[in-house]
Amino acid sequence: MTDMTIKVEFKAPSKDSPGYLKRMRRAIEFGSILKSGEATPELLDNLVNFLANYVTEPQGDAAITALWELTEEQFLQLIDVVKGGSGNAVPPTNAVP
Repeated sequence: MTDMTIKVEFKAPSKDSPGYLKRMRRAIEFGSILKSGEATPELLDNLVNFLANYVTEPQGDAAITALWELTEEQFLQLIDVVKGGSGNAVPPTNAVP
């Protein structure tokens, strides 16, 4: 088994990007379910696919694989980026594919 470092970069939509209310609705929906403790495997699949829209590096299936390997801290940083916080990259993580 070999560890590999994965750097995940994101591009959050700007304030001028169309579809703001759609993105916010999805984010609120995910947040509400996660807070309720009623998350399902399907919800997590949908959340990863939603977040993959903002991953610029790596791309394709590698982006989804990288998202599954995020730490909790990195995941929370990504949510901050998508919500319009600062930054556009999450520190690298060691992941075993």
